[in-house]
Amino acid sequence: MKRVALLFLIFALSRYGFGQDPVSSQFFFNELYMNPAFCGLKRDARIGLDYRRQWLGVPGKLETYDCWGDIYSNIFNGGLGFMASQDVSGDGLLKTTSAGIIQSFEYTIPKVIRIRAGFNVNGVQKRIDWSRLIFSDQLDPSLGNIYESNVDRLYNKVRTYADFGAGTMLDFKMIKTHHLNIMNTAGYSCAHLTQPNEALSGAENKNLPRRHTFHLTTTLEFVGNGTNEHKWYISPNIVYDRQGNGSGKGVFPFAKQAQFSAFNIGSYVMYSPTIVGFFYRKKSALNFVDNDCFILFLGLRQEIAEKTILKFGYSYDFTISGISANTLGSHEISLSIEFKGKTLKLKAKHHIFRNNIDCEDFGQRSFIF
Repeated sequence: MKRVALLFLIFALSRYGFGQDPVSSQFFFNELYMNPAFCGLKRDARIGLDYRRQWLGVPGKLETYDCWGDIYSNIFNGGLGFMASQDVSGDGLLKTTSAGIIQSFEYTIPKVIRIRAGFNVNGVQKRIDWSRLIFSDQLDPSLGNIYESNVDRLYNKVRTYADFGAGTMLDFKMIKTHHLNIMNTAGYSCAHLTQPNEALSGAENKNLPRRHTFHLTTTLEFVGNGTNEHKWYISPNIVYDRQGNGSGKGVFPFAKQAQFSAFNIGSYVMYSPTIVGFFYRKKSALNFVDNDCFILFLGLRQEIAEKTILKFGYSYDFTISGISANTLGSHEISLSIEFKGKTLKLKAKHHIFRNNIDCEDFGQRSFIF
């Protein structure tokens, strides 16, 4: 029965699951996945790991692994980074592995706004392990599994392709009062710009739909009277993902019948070193009948050495849709290290972009992570 379940899962994934990216619930822990414009945002060096286990109650594992890193460089007045990931479905029957580089740029209108743009270039490999499946044409009524199957000859075992994405972000001037700093940022990114063919059958063309992501953040920083006093942060966020073509009805990005969409709204609260977050996810922003899950986040941000920050996060998705009884929710764990002040620098006369930047006027601290 297990092989039957895995067989059903692998074909469901190959026909429907292609074209939907892995979903992350820790949006601002893995910023580079959400928008390449985040690369080098904090003018530090960072490395990180992320692991997600989707729907523990569904037969066959659905797991995603990510590792990433970035550093700010004044050569292009932006960031350089990398990201590698592997998505595993059906106990390893279907694997999608990708690795690539990220580049970002920024331009500041002093005292007004900081404008960032970034892009990423990835190499992707999608693979099915046919050796772990047994089909009816392999079986002899008396001797059992003795024949070679013809099924795997209809499909490619591996598909390799290049993938591209881009994004932009606006970081608005910080609003300062006596005991409160208000920071606002907004961004948009588009993944799979060229819609590469990811089909494992040579007879079909299965283009990967573009993924559109919109995000909006406001952060309230409550400033105390003492320089060593712990600060409170409250950070409401909206993140909207949409992947696949709509019916043409409605206004983009809320056109109907997307293959996948997720509207996330919630907030983080931080009192150093502890971070708590709560989000509500639904499939559409325009109705209240397509609930997906509640997301609970717990995090820790701690200085472990001089100018070295360790960040740990755990989140759990409480599924509240019609399939909630069978999924058992989803787990996600993240770990990152930030090296404050570590950058790639050249002398000012070698800068390609010489735009003056008043960092303190902008919200690079507005992202808790």
